[in-house]
Amino acid sequence: MNEGSVEVIGGTFNGQWGVFSYAEDTNNTIAIKGGAFKTNYSEKYSENDGYIFEFNGTYYIVKEGTYVARNITTGQGYVKLQDAVDAAEAGDTIELLQDITLEGGYANDTEAGLGIEKDLTINGGNHTINCGDFIKGIRIYNNKTIEDPDNTDANYMTAVNINDVTVINEVKDGRCID
Repeated sequence: MNEGSVEVIGGTFNGQWGVFSYAEDTNNTIAIKGGAFKTNYSEKYSENDGYIFEFNGTYYIVKEGTYVARNITTGQGYVKLQDAVDAAEAGDTIELLQDITLEGGYANDTEAGLGIEKDLTINGGNHTINCGDFIKGIRIYNNKTIEDPDNTDANYMTAVNINDVTVINEVKDGRCID
């Protein structure tokens, strides 16, 4: 049996067929703790070690951190739930990976901690979303229009499914979901 280990600390890697290849039946250990890669290797080599890959438009840059959410449809991890929601396509499913506190606000609505403008599902994994200092913790926007049979615009209700999550809002007169 082959055994070995590789630890990548930094550098830029551009392999035509990928950077890492190894036989599945060996006890090889690869830990990526730095560098820039054309391919996102985070799920296989980094995220359980406290390192994440962030895409900068050209490369996946490795840095310390943990993902709080993952788009199950694409496999991409995110350090903020809002980033996962913003990057999702309609119909995607986002998985919450740990308890979180909302921060930073949403676009022009400083009262909302998380804004959702598209049809999607959030699987909470029995985690907690704390709304932090926001009056409106999670705000679902119904900003779409569709044509009805009479050729007039009709409001389209955004379909959001939030499963297996506890949402807490401790702000006076605050709402968990608005």
